[in-house]
Amino acid sequence: MFDRLRTKWKVNGWQLLLILSTFAIGGSLTGYASRRIMGVLGIEKDWLWIIIYIVIVTLLWPLAVILISIPMGQYSFFINYLRKMGRRMRIVSRSKAGESEKSEKSEKSEKSEKSEKSGKSGESGESESPGTARRVRVAVFASGAGSNAARIIEYF
Repeated sequence: MFDRLRTKWKVNGWQLLLILSTFAIGGSLTGYASRRIMGVLGIEKDWLWIIIYIVIVTLLWPLAVILISIPMGQYSFFINYLRKMGRRMRIVSRSKAGESEKSEKSEKSEKSEKSEKSGKSGESGESESPGTARRVRVAVFASGAGSNAARIIEYF
């Protein structure tokens, strides 16, 4: 599991330890700060408390992780990680993504150039030339007999 993360994030073992520690400390700090804020608000523990708590945690987590990443020396990793997360959730537009977007584009163009030279296409088995549809993975959850899920799968 840790080797897959090291490979995916392109870091060495020491950096992986610092990154995982930053996630752990940042998450714990987020939970602690959120409970303190909820105590100050004085809201009873019911459905409203849960909703407000989730919103506070969602807003505090990126801040806590960035603050913890600075002394851990992993600021550049986490700022890129949060930008990528923001793009995936469509919170951050591609034009605001900055340098990480440029580096990702250059890596993709290098990969496509290598695949064109070798006569092979990308990882998905399809070329990624303009105008070509990109392969998307979709999960279909079935309940009951699963007939609706079967119809959806057959359709696509």
